[in-house]
Amino acid sequence: MNDESISSTLNKNTKNSWLLLIGIILVGSNLRVPLTSAGSLISFIRDDLGISNALIGSITTLPLLAFALLSPFAPKIANRVGMELTIALSILLIIGIAVRSLSGTPFLFAGTILIGLAIAIGNVLIPGIVKMNFPLKTGLMTGIYAIFMNLFGALGSGVSVPVSSIGNLGWRGALAIWGLLTLVSLLLWLPQLRKQKKREQEKVKTDKKIVYGAPRLHGRLPYLWVDNH
Repeated sequence: MNDESISSTLNKNTKNSWLLLIGIILVGSNLRVPLTSAGSLISFIRDDLGISNALIGSITTLPLLAFALLSPFAPKIANRVGMELTIALSILLIIGIAVRSLSGTPFLFAGTILIGLAIAIGNVLIPGIVKMNFPLKTGLMTGIYAIFMNLFGALGSGVSVPVSSIGNLGWRGALAIWGLLTLVSLLLWLPQLRKQKKREQEKVKTDKKIVYGAPRLHGRLPYLWVDNH
């Protein structure tokens, strides 16, 4: 391998690492803002829908229940379909942001449950993908995505009420606008899906070489003679 090829490979790896880091930061940014943005708008939602304090309070407890129920299964799902794909599915579940902004109390709670499931998967798998891809910088990378997660959580809490007063947005528009962050996160996570697919294809090729590449004796795989004496 010449110097030009080595340089090209290093540049490609650096680009992939940056794309992964940006994807992790964006996914992490989605793990708090759907909850904190709704929390600051509780009184507006309650008055608009005419529901009780007890019922509106469940908006903040439902995601916690979803987290408790789904978290033990998140690693099993990731082992079956791949970690990158599972995280992509969790980003799609944050479509609950749009669902809960539709008219009607059932949509509010259905969307909240979807968001809770998404956050449960992200909370479990993001630290794992950090350790897998940045084994020598786990603490640093975890700290970076945690900063952005908490930063956007604070933004969601702080700006949702002012945004709801802009024009005719109301609380529904103030919640739905965070769906733009989810869309950007999904688009920038797509390279990780291609990376997973390529890794799986290479694994299949390697497995075939192991099975079909071994020398055969009279149509059978060679065996190891063990002398017990």
